[in-house]
Amino acid sequence: MSSRVKQTVGASAAGNESRRGQSKTERDPGAGNLQATTISFTSPGTIADSGSGLGLYAVNDVIDLRGSAGNSRLWTVATAGAGSITVTPALITTESAGPTIILQKVF
Repeated sequence: MSSRVKQTVGASAAGNESRRGQSKTERDPGAGNLQATTISFTSPGTIADSGSGLGLYAVNDVIDLRGSAGNSRLWTVATAGAGSITVTPALITTESAGPTIILQKVF
């Protein structure tokens, strides 16, 4: 009889995802929806996405932005690109990426 106790294998950091990147992006192009933690804001009118998900939006689209401490409201897209858009009115409050931001195209 063995005096050794069988060790159980626990989940490593890789198995439990505790050390994996925490960025999250979900896109629904047909509905014009984007949910991501990679979105930042620069005054006076730039919204940027390091995940390049802003290509869903075109000039003159109206987007409903939620999840930002200072920028949750309706915006109109003035210039569009996958990595960044400029919006009007140019009243953006500078914020770093981090919290989950939800953008939804208003039809």
